[in-house]
Amino acid sequence: MKQKLEQFFIICAAGVLLTACGATAAPEVLIIGDWTQVSDASVSNQGVDLKISETSVRYITGGASRSSSTLEIENVPEALSRYKIKTDGTWRIIDKKLIERVTTADIKGPPSRPQAAVVAAQMKATIETAEDPPLKFYCSHKQI
Repeated sequence: MKQKLEQFFIICAAGVLLTACGATAAPEVLIIGDWTQVSDASVSNQGVDLKISETSVRYITGGASRSSSTLEIENVPEALSRYKIKTDGTWRIIDKKLIERVTTADIKGPPSRPQAAVVAAQMKATIETAEDPPLKFYCSHKQI
């Protein structure tokens, strides 16, 4: 599950971030603002298929970030499949690599489903206790 969640955040951030690559301003300046996922992303690992949609990320001056996404777990009963995820975290750029760390996560599953609450709690623990930030992106910038 930890690997799938790390892949989830990699896909989300890549989908909303990398359009800033190739511009002439410094990446620390280009990343500031609101980013929106333009198409759904899917991750499949060990028979579990995840679909990520409706992602938005706000990168704030000073290295803070806030995001929200919808995560659907496929191959499970529909009543347990859809989760809303909101995170707060930090970001920095080192050697043209964006490195993000989620510091807090709020995950809501389908209401009135105790099993969904257990899954949401497991996802939250996995996200918040990641030892190595799973999100690293590379950008190269050209002077025009």
